[in-house]
Amino acid sequence: MDSKKSFFSKISRKQQFLILGGVLTVIFAFAFILFWMKVKSGLPEIEELENPKFYLASKVFDSKGELLGHFFIENRVEVQYSDLPQNLIQALVSTEDKKFFDHWGVDVDRIIKSAVKTIFMGKPQGASTITQQLARNLYKFKESDESSSDLALRKVREWVTAVQIERSFSKNEILTMYLNFNYFGRRSYGIESAARNFFGVSTKELTPEKSATLIALLKSPTYYDPIRYPERSLERRNLVLRNMLEDGYLTQAEYEKYSAMKIELRREKREVVVNKAPYFLEYLKNEMIQGEKMSGMDILTAGLNIYSTLDMELQTIANKAVASNLGRLQAGFNGYWSWAGRQALLNEVLDRAIKDDEEYQILVTKEEKDAYYKELKNNKRFVDSVKHAATRVQVGFVALEVGTGHILAMVGGPDTARGLGLNHVTQIKRQPGSTYKAILYAAAIEKDNVYPQFRVSNSPIKGGYSPKNADGSAGGVFPIRIGIAKSINIMAVRMITDGYVKISEVREVAEKMGLRTKVDDNATIALGSAVVIPLELAGAFSVFPNKGMYIAPNWFKKIVDRDGTELVPFTPSKWRAISEETAVMMTSMLEDVVKMGTARSLQGRFPYPAAGKTGTTQDFTDAWFAGFTPKIVAIVWIGFDNPKIKYPGGYGGTAALPIWGDFMANAYKVKKYPKEEFPVSAPNLVKIDLCATGGPGYLSKAGPGCPVVNDYVLASEAESMPVCEKKHVGSKPVQKSESTGSEW
Repeated sequence: MDSKKSFFSKISRKQQFLILGGVLTVIFAFAFILFWMKVKSGLPEIEELENPKFYLASKVFDSKGELLGHFFIENRVEVQYSDLPQNLIQALVSTEDKKFFDHWGVDVDRIIKSAVKTIFMGKPQGASTITQQLARNLYKFKESDESSSDLALRKVREWVTAVQIERSFSKNEILTMYLNFNYFGRRSYGIESAARNFFGVSTKELTPEKSATLIALLKSPTYYDPIRYPERSLERRNLVLRNMLEDGYLTQAEYEKYSAMKIELRREKREVVVNKAPYFLEYLKNEMIQGEKMSGMDILTAGLNIYSTLDMELQTIANKAVASNLGRLQAGFNGYWSWAGRQALLNEVLDRAIKDDEEYQILVTKEEKDAYYKELKNNKRFVDSVKHAATRVQVGFVALEVGTGHILAMVGGPDTARGLGLNHVTQIKRQPGSTYKAILYAAAIEKDNVYPQFRVSNSPIKGGYSPKNADGSAGGVFPIRIGIAKSINIMAVRMITDGYVKISEVREVAEKMGLRTKVDDNATIALGSAVVIPLELAGAFSVFPNKGMYIAPNWFKKIVDRDGTELVPFTPSKWRAISEETAVMMTSMLEDVVKMGTARSLQGRFPYPAAGKTGTTQDFTDAWFAGFTPKIVAIVWIGFDNPKIKYPGGYGGTAALPIWGDFMANAYKVKKYPKEEFPVSAPNLVKIDLCATGGPGYLSKAGPGCPVVNDYVLASEAESMPVCEKKHVGSKPVQKSESTGSEW
């Protein structure tokens, strides 16, 4: 015999079996641990299980609580258990999980029966409980292409998660979550959306045959779609009704009654008037997305109720004012414009349009891009569409409420139904032209000894920047009240070049008034060379009727989360931009723009107290009117997306002002606002008799024989102000300037 025997030959058979069994146990235990680690790695955290979240649509309401629109990834409206009719619950349980109220998340008997039928009879059958389905859908367990091992892992994860869900929630809560979460087809996420989309009723109003139709969709929303496949839907619905009959939820008579009914669809008419304020809604969405990092709230999924500042009556009035006037402006422009002789401009416009084309951007190689570029450039239909878009008159209109900064109406472009293209209230930066003179003179008045009757030369500037007045006039010395009313360019620039106000002081006041765009270090800013965003300009002009206080334009009053809790109350940014005295003086001067200046035509459209400033940039690129009443501030911009396309004769007073006037006239009519005057006093402000003559920089009290003008000065400065000692031969009452000034 061999003296060297193996270890196993030296031990008994019993010991061999024990060792082998131990090894196999270790192997199986190790395999189980690996499998469990794999299962556990895909399980939701305890916090996720106890606080499941699913996407809910956020709603936006106007200032009166009327629905404006939804924002969503999944258009879901959450309901409570009390909203679920018993027939709906019965249809669901009878069809999807008969033992729902008895099991603990997993139906073991059903799993065994399903396995037997699948393995031995070749008839695959689902065994998932309602809770398992909820776990699968809520935590995205199912993959689009599963292997056998993936399927096994997923099933175990569903079982484990289903048990945990049953431990954390009541049966009623599980049913509510299930029906709120599931997809029923045709963009219907949740039972409430499905009830409204298919039958035009709320969940509470579902009758047995309607409930059965919707539960039938759970098996396959596409295959059993009652709109596309009515026969399939009817057959499946009646199967659900049969299940309810077998489970004792329906009598034979009820079953026969409901199964004999046709499926009558009454899709809900949209309650959302998205075509009235599309630019405002898009602006609101963008603001919410930008604030998501701070708030942690995703507007597309959080199910928020956003109560906005928008006044739908005023929005409708704004839409009509824009539409009626744009038609007139477009017709006038079309009669003037021709692409003949503008090939370079057309090439530029086509180049931008082609490179912005989605198909062009998808292409990878230079050869593909070049070929597609050439194809589009030679495509007459494409070229004509680009020409049409480039020469479409654009508009930006926004109205703010005095005292609150609430955005009451917003029209960001000519497409008031869909909101296509740029929002010309919030997404453009353009030169404001002479509207900026209001900022310039406000900055000057904030200094000592500059008042509405402060006199400035209108003589041409020698050396350096030397602007002209639109009418070619020059000469004389006028008070700045006349300078702004008549929009005299030379006087505005001289405010800087003659040292009456520094550029740094203008920049400081502009920033305090909410203008955040760059102000260059040259005198051209007096005529509006610094670009502005229209919404910011509206905020700046609101400083005047707000008695010198800046209140940031704002778009919501409150936001309530999905649980009905109001988020941190919103308080708009607010600070003193200019003194109350400066605000009253500027308001008085801007009233003169309307009474006898470049905006005097407004009186024919709007016979109430109003103040404002026209503006037209170089070569008629932009036309503006920025104005306000004691109730509303409104800004109108008119122009083209390409600043090289211009409309000669498109002054602020003829292109933009009519929109403002039509809006304000109808707003006051519909809202029945009373006639209201602007404030004429401030704590440190008085009116005194001043000498109405004198050279540049001259300001003094009227002496004997002086032509007199009664106007504002600071009360604290009135006593120390010198009395005019000049001799005025044949003095006459003060005459208004005959200069027509400019619209620039």
